[in-house]
Amino acid sequence: MAPVGTWLATIRLPGAVRYADYSTVVEAVCTPLYPSMEFAYDRNRACGERLPDFPERPLAPIDELILVTIEREPYGEPWHALYCPNRQRIVGPLSDHYRYRLQEEYDLINGHLCRYAGPATVCGRVTDGEPLGLLFPTWPGGPDTSDAPPAPDLFARWNDPDLCRRCFLTWSTQPEENPEGAADVPGPVQRRRWWRFGH
Repeated sequence: MAPVGTWLATIRLPGAVRYADYSTVVEAVCTPLYPSMEFAYDRNRACGERLPDFPERPLAPIDELILVTIEREPYGEPWHALYCPNRQRIVGPLSDHYRYRLQEEYDLINGHLCRYAGPATVCGRVTDGEPLGLLFPTWPGGPDTSDAPPAPDLFARWNDPDLCRRCFLTWSTQPEENPEGAADVPGPVQRRRWWRFGH
């Protein structure tokens, strides 16, 4: 029987499938990964001999990180994440909730993640340009959230040439750090056209 508070997470790599526990307590995929899964009466679970991982190793070069798809049971919507072949573990995002966090705190400007659509990017480069309308802050007194579009799965665009991979990798591995120059609190945000994922 699977432990209470966990569900099966299926990780689809190019040419391989791995399994892990998804904790409903921390709302995240847990390490380690396993080679197989077994069907159970109450819920499925990862099984087999745990696969080795090496968290102490350095992160692989950014171009060697592998885009994977993660889906958790019982009804979780799939999301994209990065797998490090050097560490043999998921780098992140470890939860499908990440897309809502990005939508509430970041916008995309010239392919860079920018906190509250400000000029400072997550990767540290200052850029200018028109925000794409991803940002939908939900702090008290913010705009009405009833018409918010579905939050896009931005990591699905990892291989797009106009996307700053450094921004997304930094956000995924250090999500609590404010890039230098970024606002500490939300500022006023103007209504703008919605950016539709894939358009």
